[in-house]
Amino acid sequence: TMNLTAITDPDGIAVKHFADSISVLSAVEFKSGAKVLDVGTGAGFPGIPLLIMKPDIDLTMLDSTAKKLKYVANTVDSLGLNANVLHSRAEEAAQKPEYRESFDIVCSRAVAALNILCEYCLPFVKKDGIFAAMKGAKAQEEIEVANNAIKTLGGEIIDKKSFTLSDGAERTIIIIKKISQNLPKYPR
Repeated sequence: TMNLTAITDPDGIAVKHFADSISVLSAVEFKSGAKVLDVGTGAGFPGIPLLIMKPDIDLTMLDSTAKKLKYVANTVDSLGLNANVLHSRAEEAAQKPEYRESFDIVCSRAVAALNILCEYCLPFVKKDGIFAAMKGAKAQEEIEVANNAIKTLGGEIIDKKSFTLSDGAERTIIIIKKISQNLPKYPR
């Protein structure tokens, strides 16, 4: 009854949402108890599939749309899992002391171009933590545009994992390590 995603066929949902979401597990180690933030979770991707696969993480799913977060909270509850939902814009939540530089892993999928995404996400990552940017076929182009933003925001690309989903779609997970704190003015 809610329009949560444009993808509605079962195979498309399985591949483009679930398989794509859990692909980050092959690129980043999610230790038990890790504080994880899913920025721009929308209908719960990648957060809910990650939580299904790794129910021992401390997951927070952030989105600016309340109706989507209500669905996410109900879904997590109906699965018997535990997660936090945070109704806020990323640039506002990242300025709050309880969230700023407090997450071991921050991930985001299908939210914005990498240079913008880094400004939204890196302020949440604690020093020596990881930001996993889940991108499509044009990841290398996005990296070239975002290099200055990554450095300015205290990050460093340490790896990237490229793969193809079973439907032929190309994906890349860009792994950025937080090496220094952010200036207070970020995100703007």
